[in-house]
Amino acid sequence: MASAGPALGKSGRHPWTLAVLGVAHAGAGRADLAEAVYAELQVRWRQERTQCFWIADVAAALGRTEEAMAWATRAVEEREPFGLFMSRWPGFSEVVEGHPGLPGLLAKLGIA
Repeated sequence: MASAGPALGKSGRHPWTLAVLGVAHAGAGRADLAEAVYAELQVRWRQERTQCFWIADVAAALGRTEEAMAWATRAVEEREPFGLFMSRWPGFSEVVEGHPGLPGLLAKLGIA
């Protein structure tokens, strides 16, 4: 986590970098920091239209299955490239695997 600050700076606070940090914070039991990342990604989505999948990934790490699925659905609807990996994305796929909406979402991707 010590390298997170420089990595964020060098990436320009890229959403992918932020999501990785948010997931790491959630995994380390720092829900407060993960929540802050989740909130920042949502604000940036409204302002810049960042990729929804990264927001879904942090929501999943926080255990917010319904929110993760809502953001994943939006990622599929917006044809985001990382949506294709959601059924195998580490951490994310384990959280949403039992969700009743997942089979339909994967079918939309042609990977059901």
